Amino acid sequence: MKRYWKILGMGAAASGAGILLAGALAVSSRSIDSLHQSSRIQSPKSLSNQLPRPSLDEVRDELGASSAQRTTGLTTADSKRFASLRFQFKEQKWQNLEVGDRIQAIAEQFLGEPYQANLLEQSSTEQPFISLHQFDCVLFLETVLALTTVLSKNLDNPQPLSSIQPLSTLSISQSESELFTAIERYRYRDGKINGYCSRLHYFSDWILDNQRRGNVDQIVQDPRSTILMRPLNFMTNNWQKYPPLVKNPALRDCIAQSETKISNQLKTSALRYIPTQELRSQQSKLRSGDLVGIVTNMNGLDVTHSGFLYRKHSKLQTGLIHASIRSGIKISPDLERYVMGVEGAIGIVVARPVLVH
Repeated sequence: MKRYWKILGMGAAASGAGILLAGALAVSSRSIDSLHQSSRIQSPKSLSNQLPRPSLDEVRDELGASSAQRTTGLTTADSKRFASLRFQFKEQKWQNLEVGDRIQAIAEQFLGEPYQANLLEQSSTEQPFISLHQFDCVLFLETVLALTTVLSKNLDNPQPLSSIQPLSTLSISQSESELFTAIERYRYRDGKINGYCSRLHYFSDWILDNQRRGNVDQIVQDPRSTILMRPLNFMTNNWQKYPPLVKNPALRDCIAQSETKISNQLKTSALRYIPTQELRSQQSKLRSGDLVGIVTNMNGLDVTHSGFLYRKHSKLQTGLIHASIRSGIKISPDLERYVMGVEGAIGIVVARPVLVH
């Protein structure tokens, strides 16, 4: 049975405020993930009339929230969980695993945790938010990657151990600070937070920017793959559905400029995806912990959902561990079957994480 999705109200590439209804799956990426259920749909005109225009100070605050201005910290519950993960990492000797298996082992610790949309929109300014108890699909990827990076500190670093501080000697507060730094490196353009527009809203942009900085490698080069080349304008075309874009009209210009740049980059980047009909023949080239984005045929959008490639006992069976709107963090054991069941899916884009300390 096909998994049908329908956008009834507000669509978004990063921080929408509308509706995403699904049968067995609600598709998502940074582009769609932030859509959430709402009991009432309002017209763009009524939304605009209800929201006051921002002051110049508010616009500057949103456009220019920098690393130096942010205040961050884990909640008490998340801090306890982080400490527990540190203990598990050492006791279960995850450091002896290959990087992809290490990522998968950490991802498995969140099975059953709930899906929650709009987690990045809780602050009036852009902050490197972290939750270890609730996720959307892209936040799940970023959080697991950041945890793997911090917990693996020094294990894969070519620098002499004497030149950096081992994780075992770091205090919890120091480790948490490293975690926020790692999140910032994955989530924002050039690895630096600089307001809402610095967030990597489109998944193809997320891959290209992180690849340029050495955080991931693109691994799909097979001639049977297809180049992902299309204009991205989902956020611009649906600006009235995003609270930050409604509140701060100045943000619309920078989002439009970003979309133009990303679309131009896609023309020359040769970012490739595996068509759905080629998934079975290409699965042997994939590894545990690879980043998977489900490519869509939806106009103006690139990817509608994401997760980690999952392999456990049988290396021949390839699944997906991901944040599902209905089920939270779960394992879908058959990747090919899962992708074929997503309405509008035309294949997957894959990138392999490279731990950088």
